[in-house]
Amino acid sequence: MFKYNYSPLVRTLDNCFFFSLKLLSLFIPSSNHFIDQFAKMGIYWKDKTDIWENSSCYLGLLLGSVFIFSIFWLVVKTNDSKILEKTTKRFGLSDNDIKKISFISSLILLSLLFVICGGLISLSFEIVFVRSNARFVVVIALLCIIILGIIVDGILKKNNVNKAILLKIFLVLIYVFSFLDMVGKPIISNNDVTFYHEFFLENNKKNDYLIEDTENFKFEEYNFKIANMVDSNINFVKKIESVMPDNSAIFVMPFGYWPERDSNTSLIFYIHSKKLRWSYPLIDSKDNIKIAKKIFNSPNYNDFIAQIRKQGFKGLVLNLFDYQNCQIMEWCLKSNFTIKNLKEKMIESGGSDLIKSDNGYFIFIKI
Repeated sequence: MFKYNYSPLVRTLDNCFFFSLKLLSLFIPSSNHFIDQFAKMGIYWKDKTDIWENSSCYLGLLLGSVFIFSIFWLVVKTNDSKILEKTTKRFGLSDNDIKKISFISSLILLSLLFVICGGLISLSFEIVFVRSNARFVVVIALLCIIILGIIVDGILKKNNVNKAILLKIFLVLIYVFSFLDMVGKPIISNNDVTFYHEFFLENNKKNDYLIEDTENFKFEEYNFKIANMVDSNINFVKKIESVMPDNSAIFVMPFGYWPERDSNTSLIFYIHSKKLRWSYPLIDSKDNIKIAKKIFNSPNYNDFIAQIRKQGFKGLVLNLFDYQNCQIMEWCLKSNFTIKNLKEKMIESGGSDLIKSDNGYFIFIKI
């Protein structure tokens, strides 16, 4: 893979949520995954959302069941060995499997206490401050998946039926659980909605009114539906692929707004593109940070483009919504990036070949 596609673990341990959640997307629904039918029926999961953060996060039906199983496992193991023995025989678990599940269940319980106490980040405050904001839930989810894997493996070993067929049955069950989990509805207070809405409108002005109908714009409906962001950029990615050679590398701006930026905007290109490679926002990686500083220390626009070309990139995408007078890149990279009006310069150099996304969030030029 292209070196810019790697992303390191930074900040505190709980920020593994940022990229690990992508591996768990089959198990943990993120928000209204393209299915509105359940919403009409009034079936949805709920996440508690505060200003900028999620204070609680839904594990999903499957992993939620495993989580409850792990807690009961510890209780039963301590108090009733007969029930535990029956359960292990039913699942075909070995003594080694039992030890593993007991150990992992203990880790899940410790993780739960860790979240309640605020996690590592609480150590930076003078008083006890609960600020885990559901990020550490990914650790609990990963541990639940391991337990699920041990149980499934035990069942596969125990049964003499065709293991390939049995495994397919498990996969179908996972898909069914995931499908039922795909619709979400965040719980946000009116104060939070007002704050988000005002913040959005302020940034909307800075970006030449990407959303023009601001009077009828409802931030809480738009922002919390991934489908609105992802689906509206399918044509944008297809247009880029139609004009670029296969396997070309595309540099995505702003660069480095990680992990604070919503990761879904960064993954749009990976979701839709099958023929191209895309840069991924990084903050700290020795090789990448050196290259990035060379790019953003460019004295002018032409040198800036030349530096990007040197790294093998053939195109440039600018996320207009996240781009705010280059302050994002300056803050993350601590560079002396002085090229102002980048959007205007890209539009000018792109000319008739400029590609703009349907929702106005992205523009693309060949370089």
